[in-house]
Amino acid sequence: MDNEELIKIINNIFFPLGFKQKSNIWTLENDYLIKNIYLQKSDYSNLYYINYGYIIKKVPLNDLKQHISYRVNSIIEKGDLLDFENNIPLDLRGSELSQLIKDKIVKEFIMINNENDLLDQIKKLPSLNIVPLIVKDYFGIPRV
Repeated sequence: MDNEELIKIINNIFFPLGFKQKSNIWTLENDYLIKNIYLQKSDYSNLYYINYGYIIKKVPLNDLKQHISYRVNSIIEKGDLLDFENNIPLDLRGSELSQLIKDKIVKEFIMINNENDLLDQIKKLPSLNIVPLIVKDYFGIPRV
């Protein structure tokens, strides 16, 4: 698998949902949030990362790319699906990646459509350490 095939998988999933692509970033926005997926390649190998998250329109980004950010864990029994240097068969890699993206990102994106939905998701996090202070302040979450 290569970069173009991975982009094709992401396009096939997110274009029907209304996402727009610019370079390696797919975005969908409404009046409250911007949902985005960012494809990142390692500087050291043929390993990719799928980052996704949310931008709250009323909150400045400052130096952040997203207010709430996540990374897809693509490890399966046969190795890391996003490490294109391993020997996972192309058809297995493609189908597993597609299913992983649908199960993890799409399901979450469908459930989170406004600030209250996002706040509910934040409250479920095992640790609030990943939540930037500007977001904590906006939602009234204690900084502890």
